[in-house]
Amino acid sequence: MRRIALTTAMQRQAIPARFISYPITKPPIDIEYLDSDPLEFFVRTEGRYFGFDDMMYHRELTFVRINDNPTIGQFRAMTKQQRQQLWWGCDRQDFFRWMTWRLTGTPEHLYHEGW
Repeated sequence: MRRIALTTAMQRQAIPARFISYPITKPPIDIEYLDSDPLEFFVRTEGRYFGFDDMMYHRELTFVRINDNPTIGQFRAMTKQQRQQLWWGCDRQDFFRWMTWRLTGTPEHLYHEGW
């Protein structure tokens, strides 16, 4: 009976640990992204900065993986319309705006022109 009580107590402690699996902290330094870095690296790093939980992070990452994970250099070389098409269907317009500002120097809106 004691063994059952211990395993139940351990299971209760294991459940909350799952919710802090990613991300735990912001990245320690500001990163300069190279053109040869994969775009997935940017999404992983900035997702930590944005404080994404697992579900938000993986949702953003799918947009990158569906489109064969271009490099940051390829993303910078795309036109505004190509970048919007890459992230079509995203509901985190704030993240898209942050991403384009960090990588191209000009923030872009995902679904319309101008502010």
